[in-house]
Amino acid sequence: MDVWGFNIYRGKTFTSLFDQWSSIALEYKQKPMFLCEFGCDAYDINADQEDQVGQRTYEYYQWQDISKHLSADSTAKVCAGGCVFEFADEWWKAGDPGSHDTGGWYTNNCPDGYASEEWWGLVGIDRTPRLAYQLFKEYFGGLIPEPPPSAEESNVVRFSTQPDTITTNIQTYVINDVFDNVSSVTLNGAAITLDHYKGFSKDVTLTTGSNNFTLYVVFTDSTEKTYNKTVVYDPGYSTADKKMLYVNDVAIDLDVGALIGRLPAQAVAITNNGRYIVDANGNVYSTANNKLTGPKLNLGTGPHYPLFSNDDNIIYSKLCALNFTTNTVITNNLPLSVMSDTCKIDANGNIFCINQSNVDYSKNEVKEMEPTVFGIVKDFNCARTGFYFCNSGMSRDGSLAVAASCGGAEGNIDIIDVATGAIVKTHNGLSDWTGDCVSSYDNSKIFVGSYGNAYYGGGNIYVIDAYSKDMLSSYHQFGARRLAVSPENIFSTSTILDFNQDGTRVYGSKYHRGIEVFTLDANSQLVYQKSYFLALADGYSMLPVKILYKKNY
Repeated sequence: MDVWGFNIYRGKTFTSLFDQWSSIALEYKQKPMFLCEFGCDAYDINADQEDQVGQRTYEYYQWQDISKHLSADSTAKVCAGGCVFEFADEWWKAGDPGSHDTGGWYTNNCPDGYASEEWWGLVGIDRTPRLAYQLFKEYFGGLIPEPPPSAEESNVVRFSTQPDTITTNIQTYVINDVFDNVSSVTLNGAAITLDHYKGFSKDVTLTTGSNNFTLYVVFTDSTEKTYNKTVVYDPGYSTADKKMLYVNDVAIDLDVGALIGRLPAQAVAITNNGRYIVDANGNVYSTANNKLTGPKLNLGTGPHYPLFSNDDNIIYSKLCALNFTTNTVITNNLPLSVMSDTCKIDANGNIFCINQSNVDYSKNEVKEMEPTVFGIVKDFNCARTGFYFCNSGMSRDGSLAVAASCGGAEGNIDIIDVATGAIVKTHNGLSDWTGDCVSSYDNSKIFVGSYGNAYYGGGNIYVIDAYSKDMLSSYHQFGARRLAVSPENIFSTSTILDFNQDGTRVYGSKYHRGIEVFTLDANSQLVYQKSYFLALADGYSMLPVKILYKKNY
């Protein structure tokens, strides 16, 4: 055997590949290995356009990784070199050989989560050079290419990138951050413990007035960086006129573009007028000052994931209906157990529910309850497509309901005509663990989120036309099970999962562990705007229970 050659595609770097081969070579006295193929495609399936920057960025870091392990520099190193895939695009691979098609497969090893088969060339079919061609021309010509913009310069909002001074009315403040190639981090002189992905989340108690924080970062190349921020705690500060997000117990000021604090418990429901939020224990907070408004709601034993009536007068949780204004119980014997994930209220005030029992797969699982007499007014003649019901959704005019289900490592959604109870459209083969189904403010679109699968990856936000019920587009985002919308934006959760804890099967991004913010363009494509880094841990159960959007008032 003269040489061992491998085709390796693990994303922006080769993760633990060289360490793995080093241990094999040491034990079995093998020769250095050679990378027969590595690289990245030059098409962004989410933006539906060529992405030369993404290709160059990935291949820059891939060759940097190879360069550090070249056996030509030291006999202790284990890589003889590599061949970038590929010189020119191959139009025959994914469709009509006469057209430049975008077909391929989903993978977390490309920037957009999708490998477009016919777009891997350093040059096009007509030999027009791409940015990656120039990159390797510089590399192989002995030059030092300009590095891509670092992750620190990308549009991820965290402590180091937020405004230098912010004001809050929440006394517990949360400091989140993440870095590349970091050696150590201190906050006001105290060492910070970093997680598996080199991020952290630290709660601090503020005193009234200005609170000054210094974040000092030392990187692995011995360079240093200091970030100085001031957080002003003003208990009288009003957020009534602010657009806000509540993500579990974290409050985000969308107008300022910063986290402003952590509530005592996770927020799980918000009134339709945006004035109050309710936590899982039944406590009520004013969104004007983020303080408790009075005694706990008489909803019974928690945790609660309640639902408000359209006029905010009644709050429903489990088998309880409660007058929200007077905090008096109307009934504790609802015929259906109500929780906000699986139940939605239509324009007539009826409560649409999907059954979460998952006991009898053949039974009719979808019902509607009339809230004044609390009786079942409609038993929909439909059963879920997937093994397990996940979440439900409702168009803003109440004409359509959505039942999301999953099983067998894929997700499904059934779109139901509320008037007739008939399933009018089913979409199968979606990413696993389908989640929130939300309507756009103009009622023209339905957005469906999905987490993805811990083993197979995936994770997407789907855009569906509310009139034709057709799928218009999708955006790959691992962990996108939770969604919310505002008149201007779509919000989703994001996370990362290192399945083997060794870098060999990684889904998502270390920088995208929180909230993603999108707009919708004229072609119904989601366009990424920014992220709020929340240092979310990996795993299904670590996702926020809800994303709550508060409009200004």
